[in-house]
Amino acid sequence: MKVALVGNMNNNFFALGKFLRDRKHDVTLFYGDHNFDHFDPWADSHDLHFQQWTRRRSWGQVYEFHKADFSSISKELRGFDLISCSGSSLAALEKANIHSHIYTPYGYDLWKENRYLRRMRPDKSKSVLQSAYWMRKALKSIPVVHMPKSISAYENRLRKLAPQTNRWDFGFPVFYHTNYLDIKKGEWPYHTHWRNEFLAFRNQSDFLVFAPSRHVWDNSPQSHSAPSSKGNNLVIEAWKIFLEESQSNNPKLVFLEYGSNVEKSKKKVFELNLQDSIHWLPRMYRKDLVCGYIQADAVMGEFTHSWSTGGVMNEALAIGKPLITKYDFENASEVTPPLYKANSVNEIVKQLLDVESNINQVEIFAKKSRNWYEKTCVEKTLNSYEELAKVV
Repeated sequence: MKVALVGNMNNNFFALGKFLRDRKHDVTLFYGDHNFDHFDPWADSHDLHFQQWTRRRSWGQVYEFHKADFSSISKELRGFDLISCSGSSLAALEKANIHSHIYTPYGYDLWKENRYLRRMRPDKSKSVLQSAYWMRKALKSIPVVHMPKSISAYENRLRKLAPQTNRWDFGFPVFYHTNYLDIKKGEWPYHTHWRNEFLAFRNQSDFLVFAPSRHVWDNSPQSHSAPSSKGNNLVIEAWKIFLEESQSNNPKLVFLEYGSNVEKSKKKVFELNLQDSIHWLPRMYRKDLVCGYIQADAVMGEFTHSWSTGGVMNEALAIGKPLITKYDFENASEVTPPLYKANSVNEIVKQLLDVESNINQVEIFAKKSRNWYEKTCVEKTLNSYEELAKVV
């Protein structure tokens, strides 16, 4: 099976491509030169093998859409058995008369990038309007949308734009975890950024919690009710209470300097006098993040919205770590992921104490969580790609 994966926000398609290649499929990843550098393939790699099957292209740049060479897109995307897109690359391919088989939204593309936004500089509005038009056109006839059950804002948007599509509502394999399964706490064989810092936190603490989500939580309209809001303020408030009841020696919580509300989070940490137990590391690449996951005793997810799957969720579960997160989906998939559900500050505290008191059962939990990720995200996606290729 010859597969084109177009777009790579969150390194989602890079992970999928590696899983497909493990099954001996011929995969080419086309990723944009406009993405954040921490979503480039090298940011999730420990070697240069990715250069053999990835191609850097300018397709999908919303603000430069009208400048794209659509004839070259058409030539390069001919001959694939399956074409799967994410982001606004779907629009570029549609204008090039290349019809994608699968659309895998990462969030913002479904929520914003197909809207006819006019309040912007004239030199950008032409591209934005064209991109939105072709993206909407593609969604009307896209055969498959791969999007797990989501928040109502995303569900309503999808129903409006792609009412006739075949929906794959199971999880997506966002993280290629195979290389990390045999690494234990206190170990890290790769020379990545912040390796020594993570190992030091591990050695200094009996209970280490990793919270890698972006800091977006304040009361501004762009943050509090937006799909990107994470509720990090609730984690800080819960940590204060947890420390008063914890039985561990020197508990530590690690945040990343990532997101529009980092400074507000730091101010809240200082106001609650938590600066000795809450530590900050810079925004980092996934290959660096994994060290944090492996060293941690627990991982914090999101607490504003309930997601049935997602980056931090799947990364934590694939590594086999207890994940504390908001979760309201009881029937989101065939098997509910093994989570520590928490919808409030008090529930976060309760789950932290529960994980802390059951550290000796971590291997049992790890096996269950990895099994959920491998069965409902990885294998189901790969099998579905292979079945679709037989009929398109």
